[in-house]
Amino acid sequence: MASVKRSSPPPQASGQPLLLRRSVLLEAGGALDFLLRYPYGCLEQTTSSTIPWIAALNLRNVAPTFRNKTEKEIRRNIQAGADRLISMQCDDGGFAYWSSSDHSELWASAYGGMALLLCREAGANVPESVLKGLRQYLADELRGIGEAEHWWEIETACQSCFTLALAGKPQVAYHNKLLENPE
Repeated sequence: MASVKRSSPPPQASGQPLLLRRSVLLEAGGALDFLLRYPYGCLEQTTSSTIPWIAALNLRNVAPTFRNKTEKEIRRNIQAGADRLISMQCDDGGFAYWSSSDHSELWASAYGGMALLLCREAGANVPESVLKGLRQYLADELRGIGEAEHWWEIETACQSCFTLALAGKPQVAYHNKLLENPE
């Protein structure tokens, strides 16, 4: 490695260390930081801001964005995300986009349910009754997926199948049905 001669001392930074590494985690820092502070509270945005907190448990020692976060702070944010998602569950077991709504949305249920399961896996308190309702709602909504005509119905069915598998209730018959027509 070649040495560099300096005629003057390096300029002083604003108190922040300069990190030089060969890692994509440095490039992702700004995006992760943005997601941790996502400004809105609908189900999609709550889910999208909770998932990085779950990742922070494993990335705390390698990603600069998470270095100054304590495990207690990370777990508190994961639980807060789980609690917010739980507040959006409707009587039929599905999830609404907003806690003030009582109308379940299938895509929101599959996506938010996935995050809720990841929160539980990360140690958050998620009541079994919430997960039971979610599993039943998603399984019921998969009925008739063989007749779906639009790509977004198929994509949502795939997300539902993934969430159900993550919940320990894989729907193998639906997996096979979705694989019959990969287009």
